Amino acid sequence: MCLVGKVVSLGLLTIDDVDTLTRWINQEEMREYLSTYLPMYASQEKEWIEKLPSRMPNDFVFGIIDNETKTLLGNIGLHRVKQKDGLAHAGIFIGDRQNRKKGVATEAGQLLLKYAFDTLNLRKVIHEAFAHNEASIALGKKLGAKQEGVMKSHLFINGRYVDVVIMSYFRPGCEPKD
Repeated sequence: MCLVGKVVSLGLLTIDDVDTLTRWINQEEMREYLSTYLPMYASQEKEWIEKLPSRMPNDFVFGIIDNETKTLLGNIGLHRVKQKDGLAHAGIFIGDRQNRKKGVATEAGQLLLKYAFDTLNLRKVIHEAFAHNEASIALGKKLGAKQEGVMKSHLFINGRYVDVVIMSYFRPGCEPKD
């Protein structure tokens, strides 16, 4: 494990995770909250995992692992990392419905932000959520994100254009002065 918490840890995704990730990404309810809209083949997920090391240091993606059962619960990552500007975009999903609303995403988010600020020395992490994704917006607020704006009718999801809420976390001491 790369980052260890009380309930979950963040670890590197492996080829063994392909079938689980493929099942999750192809759930219709999951696509309601992700920009991915086409079905994914296991071979595509496998290729994505295999290419993760070459995408560093611009992308850091981790599996969210249950400390007790050692099972994969979801994934979380920092994307489009810009070291010069000290910023990145965060993304997270919890795969199976029964693992949601149990604090898993909160602890995983805390571990990721600690990594972003203390290891990568970033100053800002951007969290984008579809306006209808109340759980994602609530997670952002719980982790201390501040809303910066809303992109109106920004993405086409399931037959309609949706707003995207932009929230940001700042490393302590790097908050903007209003």
